[in-house]
Amino acid sequence: MNKLHFFILLSVACWAQGLKAEVFTYPIGDVETLEITGGIEFNIVCGEVNQLDISADTEDAFIMSLTDKNLKIKSSKEGFWNLLSSNISPVSAELMVTRPPQTIDVSAGSEVEMPNCYKNQGNLDLAVHAGSSFTIKGEAGSIDRLEVDISSGSEVGITASLEINHLNLEASSGAEFNTRKSVVINNASVKISSGASAEICGTLAISGRASSGGEVNVSEAAKLSDIRTNSGGSIEPNC
Repeated sequence: MNKLHFFILLSVACWAQGLKAEVFTYPIGDVETLEITGGIEFNIVCGEVNQLDISADTEDAFIMSLTDKNLKIKSSKEGFWNLLSSNISPVSAELMVTRPPQTIDVSAGSEVEMPNCYKNQGNLDLAVHAGSSFTIKGEAGSIDRLEVDISSGSEVGITASLEINHLNLEASSGAEFNTRKSVVINNASVKISSGASAEICGTLAISGRASSGGEVNVSEAAKLSDIRTNSGGSIEPNC
């Protein structure tokens, strides 16, 4: 690297240190599908209006689109630029909605928290991949059908006192799915593999398989049916 190139890179890095995060507010319509990627810290709350607030140094720090009720938000700090931008504020956002999204996809190191918006029965399809996390917390509520697909060291946690009628869980590659004992799951179907784990102590009935070091912990009161395990996988009453 010659002196000119070094000076340019140093100048860019110093300029980046001087930036301060701003909040960009967008009134939006209904959101049925939400996609978050690129290391974004995201919070979903339920309120009386639909509104998106994004905190970032500039509007160039993220890419946002809303088409056919599908909201996509992605950090634009990737590749070589990300190496120079360690002192730039991370992109974070809060989405207020009158009704929670029915489909949520979280990836690439993003972190999403959602105070429980499911006061009445709803459905949620959730995908969490590539070192990301998703947490449902807050007060009591209910979900009729919860579909969860997690992989690659990602984590999903439910700390709200939910009642879930049916859980369909697929976890692989070191992913973790954990619920408090206060989360009642009437029926769970699981497919756990490659070192992934699930702790679903409030499950009343469970079926499915665990393989390649996959582990599922349930209570002694859970009814087990059509259980298949191999290659070090386990589904056992260890709560």
